[in-house]
Amino acid sequence: MSKELESMGNEYPKLQTFIGMHTSRPCHIKLTTRMKEIIAIFIGGGLGSLTRFGLAKLINSLHNFHFPLGTFVVNIIACFALGFLIGFADHKQLLSPATKLFWTVGFCGGFSTFSAFSSETLTLFQQGHNASLILYVLASVLLCVTATFCGLLIAERI
Repeated sequence: MSKELESMGNEYPKLQTFIGMHTSRPCHIKLTTRMKEIIAIFIGGGLGSLTRFGLAKLINSLHNFHFPLGTFVVNIIACFALGFLIGFADHKQLLSPATKLFWTVGFCGGFSTFSAFSSETLTLFQQGHNASLILYVLASVLLCVTATFCGLLIAERI
């Protein structure tokens, strides 16, 4: 084996195993800050999406109105949680950057859903449920912004 290849193997223990070199040193992967952030967002987003799916399904099973109550309620909760987490993280300085990203970008990003809001708005329009459409759009914007602001205020005062 060439000296160049051997020196690469010494610097990268996983490469040694891959190219058939063996060493008694343990193989470690050093996670960079960016990699930790990406992993935190990935896991948080998956958990947020699963939570949204389950909660929206549950809420929608409790009524039969021409109103997407599941997405409506989930988005309000997500906006409140986002405001609270941002307020808490910024004023209390208790969350690491990766933890803040896990909860704000990951979990809340996966938990809330503008695409479902948009799709359900178009469905209401196509089905001619104009009163529900207007109520849904106006109430969603007003209550989601208000929930974010309230979450922020509450977190600042704890």
